[in-house]
Amino acid sequence: MFIDNTETVLQFLPIDRELIFREDSDNLLVFKSIAIALNKKPNNHYDRCCLKLHISDEQYQNILNNQLFNLKKDALIPIKEGQFKPGLNLDLVIELRPDLLSQFSECQTNDAIIDHLNTAPANTDSDQQLNYTENWYCLIVEQQQETDVIRYRTVWDYLKLSAAFNTLNGASEILQSLSNFLKETFNQIETDEIENDHSNGQISLDTNNFIKFLQTIDPDEDSEINQSRSISEVMQEFFSEDDWEFVEMEEESILQMVFEGDHGRWTCFALAIEENRQFVFYSLCPVNTPPEKISAMAQFLTKVNYGTTIGNFELNYSDGEIRYKTSIDVEHERFTTGLVNNLVYINVLTMDKYLPGIMAIINNKLSPDDAIAIAESSASEQE
Repeated sequence: MFIDNTETVLQFLPIDRELIFREDSDNLLVFKSIAIALNKKPNNHYDRCCLKLHISDEQYQNILNNQLFNLKKDALIPIKEGQFKPGLNLDLVIELRPDLLSQFSECQTNDAIIDHLNTAPANTDSDQQLNYTENWYCLIVEQQQETDVIRYRTVWDYLKLSAAFNTLNGASEILQSLSNFLKETFNQIETDEIENDHSNGQISLDTNNFIKFLQTIDPDEDSEINQSRSISEVMQEFFSEDDWEFVEMEEESILQMVFEGDHGRWTCFALAIEENRQFVFYSLCPVNTPPEKISAMAQFLTKVNYGTTIGNFELNYSDGEIRYKTSIDVEHERFTTGLVNNLVYINVLTMDKYLPGIMAIINNKLSPDDAIAIAESSASEQE
């Protein structure tokens, strides 16, 4: 079986073995039909370990209800539309936390890895135990039905776990992956649910198991910086006082919200990077640029950026995603809600101003100069 996910194509090899996981020190989960996929670096060290578990519907309901393997029902997004049928078996693809892969350093075969998993002790320090479900992340759930395969992805399949567990270098990749996931998620959720159902955790993500790794750099307790308020605290205060509806993610270090301007509606992210005392705000364009119009869009955004004093547009050449970024570094300064206010509203108003030009390039094949003229004239009409 091949799984084409965010990093590599995984080839699963079946293993005629029984595999035992621990939900906790007392409760065991036994799987009798499994397959394994491993990825090695050039230095012969493992950099990915994924398992495919063939499970009963009863096992799936237990996993879902107890959020085992970090699987949450509200974070599932369909690849192939349809509903799972009760009583039929399913397949789960799960991946091990990358920082635990070093425990396989002496394992040379698939059977050796399964042996290692099955013999791991029931240690109270479950955070480091390979056979505890909390240390595995469900990527895909699928069910073979009579004429089709119904398949769902989770946020973990969008995230590169290696980046998620990289303290210093993963934030940008995580944000990109989350933005892709949330864009597709919003396509599956009715507008009313987006506006009214935040308190019910419609798209909340359980990231507690890896966010601690993003924040392992502790500031000096005696430093002047540490005595000031955290970036996330000020950030959240602004959005609460300004009556924004938002979803907290990653222990409040990322807030996600929806903004509606005169020319469209789009997703926004507010990101607090505490270790560097930085605040970043993104507006994600609701439509990606088609491949054949990437060149024209790049010219348009370059011309727009040339005349922009605060913030800039970014274009992802791989998938055509457009986003507008405003940010600030307050390493030696006091961070206030007033600063957040300026960066947020400059950001969303700029996206709203140039969204007609962006859509004109995508829909009407206008030149970059003509698209800028449309954006400027549209903005003038609003003044």
